[in-house]
Amino acid sequence: SVAAAELTGVIALLMSSSDTRLTIGSIVSLLKETEDTGNLNVSGALAKLDLQQHRGRVAARDVH
Repeated sequence: SVAAAELTGVIALLMSSSDTRLTIGSIVSLLKETEDTGNLNVSGALAKLDLQQHRGRVAARDVH
């Protein structure tokens, strides 16, 4: 179905944008936390993923 193909594309986009391997739970969490009135907010999920990864880099840089 078209919806399944679209969701597969969203998951692939999130996975390709991540520096680390995303678990099923983390993908679901990203999508649920950024959901907008029952609709997927892909831009919000990508922004949240980017923010989470950026925080990790800053923390790692501060340790050195």
